[in-house]
Amino acid sequence: MIERIGLSARSARTKRSGHLQGACLIAASALLIVLTTATLAAAALGQPPRPAANSAAPMPDVGNLLREVTARQKSIEQLREDYDYTEVSETREFDGSGRLKETKTEEYQIFFVNGRHIRRLVKRDGKPLDASEEKKEQERVNKEINKASKDSLEGRQNKDAVSLSRIVENSNWSNARRLLYNGRSTLAYDFTSNPHARTQTRAEDVFKDLSGTVWIDEKDRTIVRLAARFAQDFHVGAGLLASVHKGSTLTADQALINHEIWLPVKVQVHIDARIMLFKSVAEDILITTSNYHKFSVNSTQQPGVTVRPPA
Repeated sequence: MIERIGLSARSARTKRSGHLQGACLIAASALLIVLTTATLAAAALGQPPRPAANSAAPMPDVGNLLREVTARQKSIEQLREDYDYTEVSETREFDGSGRLKETKTEEYQIFFVNGRHIRRLVKRDGKPLDASEEKKEQERVNKEINKASKDSLEGRQNKDAVSLSRIVENSNWSNARRLLYNGRSTLAYDFTSNPHARTQTRAEDVFKDLSGTVWIDEKDRTIVRLAARFAQDFHVGAGLLASVHKGSTLTADQALINHEIWLPVKVQVHIDARIMLFKSVAEDILITTSNYHKFSVNSTQQPGVTVRPPA
């Protein structure tokens, strides 16, 4: 689900709730380390986890396991540079009585430059951008690409590794077990928030207020699913910008693409919050991804890359 996670620039129409979406999605990203924020070839996922055949085997130490996840992520960072895909974000806003008030959709082209997650807006509410909007969006994306091109991929990976290693220190982990998820053995752990943890980054600030469960693919040492909820209110800008209320939830899934790389397939977020001290907001956000394409060495897209069952 991670650090995708300042996850992305929002369009002018969605800036009002961008702080809230960012707070929830960055938590998913911090674990999925991708991250942004993501989500499904829905039929390919969603099977309820059940005990694995080797569920009695000893479980690895969670600290050592997350260090292995970090090491695995470095190879994924390299492979991601060869892929792009489509992301569709649907936001449903509800009024104070719980009735649907508004539904908004945005479609993005997602790709990676030097490990940075780049999102290019292509449609809003099912309609392509007009010429003026498209020009402004391309200018924004060009700036993001230029900025990413100056970054060090190794430096970005190191930042991810530090953040991930501190997750163990900032949370309480328990109930280690093996579960089958979509036909693969996963290592599942429950985690609970530690509000007294000393944090160093925004991602850590968010994560210390979350409780939930994380699933790690046992063979590939990759986080494949996260289900979490805010155990207490989370404040953005000391509560002056926004406050995400206790009970807000998120789930994030990844899938094995082309038998070589794990990429986001689904993120679902429910936000109950207050913006700028006076406006209450209740939103359901569904982010799904599809149309995975792999580039060849001459930058020609290779069509037909899909979510495939493991060999």
